[in-house]
Amino acid sequence: MSEEEAWLFLSEASETLVNMGIEILLPSWWQIVKDSTMMLKARISSTPRGESHVGMDALMDFNWRFATNGIELTEDEFNELVQSKRRLVNIRGQWIKIDPTFIQQMKKWMERAENEGLHMSDILSRELADQEASSESIPELLDSSAFAHIQFELSSQLRGLVHQLNDTHELPSYEMSESLKGTLRPYQQHGVNWLLFLRSHGFGACLADDMGLGKTIQMIAYFTYLKEQEQNASPSLIIAPTSVLGNWQRELETFAPHLNVALHYGPSRPQERTSQKHTSQQILF
Repeated sequence: MSEEEAWLFLSEASETLVNMGIEILLPSWWQIVKDSTMMLKARISSTPRGESHVGMDALMDFNWRFATNGIELTEDEFNELVQSKRRLVNIRGQWIKIDPTFIQQMKKWMERAENEGLHMSDILSRELADQEASSESIPELLDSSAFAHIQFELSSQLRGLVHQLNDTHELPSYEMSESLKGTLRPYQQHGVNWLLFLRSHGFGACLADDMGLGKTIQMIAYFTYLKEQEQNASPSLIIAPTSVLGNWQRELETFAPHLNVALHYGPSRPQERTSQKHTSQQILF
């Protein structure tokens, strides 16, 4: 019996015989192989492509992996099997089936994924979805992604990052210098840690504490840390309602008098390019 004949007997003829009431004895491994499905994986690199920071828009490098019935194949091994046009193959002591229809679908997923690229935002949308199980928008977001049918295999570094984003109690602690003329409360220090942690990975942040909990001093502590740790940091731009400009200035004078602050507001503000006028300033309103 040829390999093709064996496949036809196992997948079709055997079921016909059983339905006719004929008792047959099939190999013990056949039911496992019959029910198995090949899984497409993207093994993701720890670092983004050509960048030092991750960031939401960073393109991530990845390698394709294929898994079925306890066997994992590289992309080269997978392509070799596809080209052989075999339906039933024994690899490393395990039988696996090759479904041509499903293989073609996998190729379409791979082609689309490679054309669109894998961004950090794709990874976080997938990995953080479990934490947002009540959100109806998450499944729709994943279904529209080129990677909706692809399993991510994260490096230990990326798994650690996702874990820290999920559990903010394990954030690194950033020590404030004596130039900050004030002491942060524990929850304020935690907020500053969160801002600096996200910045270290190229992410933006939204500090959304309730009114009166000290968002201003948290931001001042954040600016102070940046100006001391990043020598070539560009000026920080604060866009705020005119009603709170005075409060911002007073808070900066109280907690960070060493920072150079400029107010770019009103009809008397300089009309030349701001980037040229305020290059020596550290905080710009």
